Amino acid sequence: ASIYIDAYTSPIENELLRKGIFTEDLYPIFVAVTFTFGALGSFLLGTLSERLGCKTCIIIFSPLAIIGSFLLVLAHDSSSMILGKAMIGTYQGVLFTNAPVYNAEVSPLHMRKFYGSAQTVVLRLGTPLSYFLGIWLNPSWLALV
Repeated sequence: ASIYIDAYTSPIENELLRKGIFTEDLYPIFVAVTFTFGALGSFLLGTLSERLGCKTCIIIFSPLAIIGSFLLVLAHDSSSMILGKAMIGTYQGVLFTNAPVYNAEVSPLHMRKFYGSAQTVVLRLGTPLSYFLGIWLNPSWLALV
């Protein structure tokens, strides 16, 4: 693996590169799929949340994250990994667009700032935590954490 990929990937992706499940040629596609489907999920959410409501949309799209995570853990080829990343990306687009709106709707007025920023703080702390846990956990099971 190149220096760039070794330095800027998660422990899971390094392990999958080492095992040969996907190659450096597929790596840009693997990364871009998450962001592309995240944008698609965000755009899709606008019409759905008006019709169904914020809470219902989050509940409907939650199985995508679970199925996508299991596809990543149980992947034996690159196509199932890309499909798993697409599912997770769609869910992330829905969640990170919809959750702050839902939090603002249901939280008391004096707690809205706390709940509005809590999602961002958890995201910013969760990413380094997953890198830190990658030192001890089996990288393929780290996707479920």
